[in-house]
Amino acid sequence: MHSGSNKHPWLELIPVALLAAVISVGSFGQVGFFEKVPLCAFHFVTGFPCPGCGLTRAFISMFHGEFSRAIAFNALAPVLFVLMLLYFYRALLRFSGRCFEYRSSAAGRRWISASFLLLFFGQWGLKLIEQFLDTR
Repeated sequence: MHSGSNKHPWLELIPVALLAAVISVGSFGQVGFFEKVPLCAFHFVTGFPCPGCGLTRAFISMFHGEFSRAIAFNALAPVLFVLMLLYFYRALLRFSGRCFEYRSSAAGRRWISASFLLLFFGQWGLKLIEQFLDTR
């Protein structure tokens, strides 16, 4: 197992286990079930969607090949879905000791983080506007 500077390499399995759970729910779950269960505390309390609202249903839709439905649930779902699968694959390679190490610049990480946050909160803003217009 390649652990790098991590003193507890088994901690690397936690995100892999979480992703495996997401993949299992996505593969075998049905969107209808999750429409009946309140998953988001923010939405439950405020009545407004949070930035991540719809991701569970979107991921299930992605696993079932319903891409347009997934985008309707959360516009960033396809991007997050691909990133999740890549992370899962890389984590498995890393755990098996076969993963290459790569370094990115601090400026590159900041640019990627800022872009992602802009997209994440931008789609949330559009979702809020859409909900506001639907209630009028």
